[in-house]
Amino acid sequence: AWAKVAVTVSGIIAADVRWTVAGSPYVLTGDTIVERDVTLTIEPGVEVRADGPYQLEVIGSIRAIGTAAQPIVFTRHREGQQWKGVYARARGTAEFQHVMVEYAEIGIKLIRQTLFGPATEAYIRDSLFQHNDLGFETRTNTIQDPETSGNTVRLNKRGASARAVQPCY
Repeated sequence: AWAKVAVTVSGIIAADVRWTVAGSPYVLTGDTIVERDVTLTIEPGVEVRADGPYQLEVIGSIRAIGTAAQPIVFTRHREGQQWKGVYARARGTAEFQHVMVEYAEIGIKLIRQTLFGPATEAYIRDSLFQHNDLGFETRTNTIQDPETSGNTVRLNKRGASARAVQPCY
């Protein structure tokens, strides 16, 4: 039987990129950082797996918009592993819809920072968080929290956390 070869990803993503179902799974073999002013777009049905205690850190933008029939899956690569999760600083856009996140320290940490630029889209909708230490966390230094709606949080050590952070001037 033919086995599909995974695309390995690590280090800095310095130009806009699209992760496609044809290229899936994408395996993080180290911490992976989406730079400022760069957009990572993940198509419905893509699997992102971490092969170790790594994180996907987004300083720029991420658009991970799956569908009910084809969610985007963020998970570990091997049985027994835990990974750090997705850390979206939301200086750009951070859109998560119909994603499943599992086996992470923090599934998605979404921090909205608009002191450094205009307000951006920041939300987690219709997603599933399971088998994480913490399902998801949102923080903001603005009036408006990132939107979280329609999510299912189950079988995590802790479900979700949201807090406001006072800006320092």
